[in-house]
Amino acid sequence: MADFLKGFKERVMEALKKGGLAAKDMFLMENLLNQRIKEIRLLSAAVLSGILLSARDNQTQTVDKAKLHKYLGDFEEVLQKATKNLAEGKRPFGKEEISKLEELFSEIGLDRKAVNRFIASFDSLLAVNFLEKTSQVKNSLKEEKKETHVTPTKQEEKRRLKQ
Repeated sequence: MADFLKGFKERVMEALKKGGLAAKDMFLMENLLNQRIKEIRLLSAAVLSGILLSARDNQTQTVDKAKLHKYLGDFEEVLQKATKNLAEGKRPFGKEEISKLEELFSEIGLDRKAVNRFIASFDSLLAVNFLEKTSQVKNSLKEEKKETHVTPTKQEEKRRLKQ
């Protein structure tokens, strides 16, 4: 899957070049985009790491896939609503969404400070990047499931039936 943030930056920079933006302003814009992309990647990685770690079963040290899907789905739901709110010219998070984020962050072991940072940093780019990453995690789980599901041979099936 192509990196959305890198592609976005390249498209913006190309459009600015065509528009004749001054070299100094091009430099500033590129630095601004690079900095924002770093922030988005770090924040997305921190939250996704929290999700993955909290979905781990302490006894078996394996990922509880049902728990992981629940966390990812809950985050996706909140972020899709926030993105819709932004598109409508509203604040991304209302009281209900903030409460849900606080609950989700608490469940994955991140504190109120992390919620506030996430809300303060939230924009459409963060949402798109985060949703892209959650989709990648879900797809890797599907692929992992396909790889681990082995169809038994006829001989193995006969042995299993005899037991």
